[in-house]
Amino acid sequence: MNTFTYYFDELSILPRYAVYAAGEADVSYKIRPAEPDVGIFEPYIDDIDVTAIVIHSSEADGSNLNLDQAHWLYRRVEDALLNSDALIEACEEDASE
Repeated sequence: MNTFTYYFDELSILPRYAVYAAGEADVSYKIRPAEPDVGIFEPYIDDIDVTAIVIHSSEADGSNLNLDQAHWLYRRVEDALLNSDALIEACEEDASE
């Protein structure tokens, strides 16, 4: 498993509405080998998992909000992250380092 911290800003967390979040998420993922017999010719990212989410305060001196996985907002942010092309690209970039 590979892990890194992904920083996000203006993440749309409620489809079709102007509700956004900024913060960071701890992410883990696996790099799978190429499978040329099924048409996958390069290693690929798989099993992306968000393991922790912190929402940044909108106030300069405010404290961040560490979301518990049971918090209703955790699922919204997690879904938005997992459906984001930017997160997949960040995993690919992390894997290449």
